[in-house]
Amino acid sequence: MSAWFILSTGRCGTQWLSHRLTKLLPKQYWVTHEPLSQDYMPMENSPSLPLTVNADKILGHLTEIRDHINRGGKYVECGYQCWRHLSWYKDILQTDVKVIHLHRNPMSTACLWLQKGAFLRLSEMELFTPFGAEAKLPEYGSKWHKLSPIEKNLYFWAEVQAQAKEYKASWPDEDWFDLPYSQLLNSRTLQKLGHFLDCKINLHPSNLMVDNQLMELEEIPIDDSVLKAHPGILSLAEELGYKVSSQQNELQMRVGS
Repeated sequence: MSAWFILSTGRCGTQWLSHRLTKLLPKQYWVTHEPLSQDYMPMENSPSLPLTVNADKILGHLTEIRDHINRGGKYVECGYQCWRHLSWYKDILQTDVKVIHLHRNPMSTACLWLQKGAFLRLSEMELFTPFGAEAKLPEYGSKWHKLSPIEKNLYFWAEVQAQAKEYKASWPDEDWFDLPYSQLLNSRTLQKLGHFLDCKINLHPSNLMVDNQLMELEEIPIDDSVLKAHPGILSLAEELGYKVSSQQNELQMRVGS
């Protein structure tokens, strides 16, 4: 038996995917979406110290996953808050822990989180900062107070991708699936995802309907000067296959072939 976890920044279709997988996968698959929400506490908990706070809630969730797997079930966790706990799950679940790395271009992600109020001065929604334990991009700490809200959201995107890069370096290739947001409705990609989930997915058009959950996540063309001011983030984007077009002074990032 196996457990699959989506690794993402959020605002990239995790809720849509969880709803679709719930309909498409057999009953032995338990598909959840953000089961602990912010109780994972990514600022306080880290990959090497995942139980610094909220240990009872996180261990209780671990027990639920184990019980389901021990009964012959399979587990799929969608959402983004578990991104700092994946190596811990891999070490402790005593089953194959597989990762679906769902990602989208950094500017669209940053803008959509900004629309949700992330990192705005009057908002308490700080997704992650360079002051968190074991942050991968601590160099942003010294200039954090100078960054605009959009830049802070870009930082969050980059921090998650930097953590994903570190995970992937030590993860078995066969247990890692790269899923660009732009490929969520691609039938060939979804067939591969089904194979990765040890299940054949029914690709009838009715199962791939675009609904409001994806409509609100459409790509947003944006002046790319903000991203160009952060070459490290741009480099992470390029490593994931995104290409920046300078035409019309807009950011148009597409997954490379």
